[in-house]
Amino acid sequence: MRERAAAAGLDLVEPRWLILYRVWARRFYAVPLAPVPGVREVEARTIAALQELLREAEAGAGWPGAGRKVAPAP
Repeated sequence: MRERAAAAGLDLVEPRWLILYRVWARRFYAVPLAPVPGVREVEARTIAALQELLREAEAGAGWPGAGRKVAPAP
């Protein structure tokens, strides 16, 4: 499945997050691997939307390098 492969690719380049594709929900899902105040999980319909939400969560948490651009997952 293309979405699972995209989630696995993004998981490789996002060391701060566990990235999954939830087939039953048809959504990409991310869980922070370190505490992020006010964020338990992030989910979106597309990889691009998920990456945008990850950057917002990181910026809100004040993580170093927050807002960095990451190449889109394959």
